[in-house]
Amino acid sequence: MESIHVELGKYKFLIQGKGSGLKQFFEGYESEGETDFFITVTDEEIRREEIANSRNGRGKLSLDALELCAIQRKIVSCLSSLDILLFHGSGICVDGRTYIFTAPSGTGKSTHARLWRELLKDYDVVMVNDDKPFLKVEKGCVMAYGSPWMGKEGLGCNMSAPVEAICSISQGTKNVIREATPEEMYPIFYEQSFRPLDKGGTENHLHNLDVLTRSVRLYKLECDISLDAARLSYEKMTGKLAGSSEKIKD
Repeated sequence: MESIHVELGKYKFLIQGKGSGLKQFFEGYESEGETDFFITVTDEEIRREEIANSRNGRGKLSLDALELCAIQRKIVSCLSSLDILLFHGSGICVDGRTYIFTAPSGTGKSTHARLWRELLKDYDVVMVNDDKPFLKVEKGCVMAYGSPWMGKEGLGCNMSAPVEAICSISQGTKNVIREATPEEMYPIFYEQSFRPLDKGGTENHLHNLDVLTRSVRLYKLECDISLDAARLSYEKMTGKLAGSSEKIKD
């Protein structure tokens, strides 16, 4: 058995597992002192992850990877009660504010975040997390936290910053962005967030999603893969001209 103390979303966990890669996976999130939660998973829970993975048509995962899936599920359940959710999106921090792009896997959210980094190479830009940041949801304020689930490129760090806006991306031949309503974004956020399995956790999760849609600015973007698309979304979402601190005039 391997165990590690980690801090995720400002809360401390003691995680115990059978896999050999636990410490490597949570590198950068180690903590000390008293813990808020103890996480361990059973062989049956790992088996359920294997069945779920097979039903979703994904490739075969190693036992270590399946154990991490089960650990993730338990962490999500623990943090849901504290108004923190794990969100499928690419979060980039620009001048101290986080902007998140969300979309089904393969749509291009990470690519669009990369284009922002290219466009803003002279700015103070940090990747919070390229795949699954934690979001602490409070009315009128949402904080993004890094997580070790950083996607295939492993982009992200152990940091936090307030969320300014969330943008849903779809592929297109034209670059068009508009403001979106909470009613439009709620079902998207439902699909792009990781839900607890227990009834109480699910109810709290749905409430957190509702608060999330009403606490940050929301956008829908149809775009191609270009710096022009990145410039359009940056200027619309920040209200600033790319390459300048000057605000866009109404």
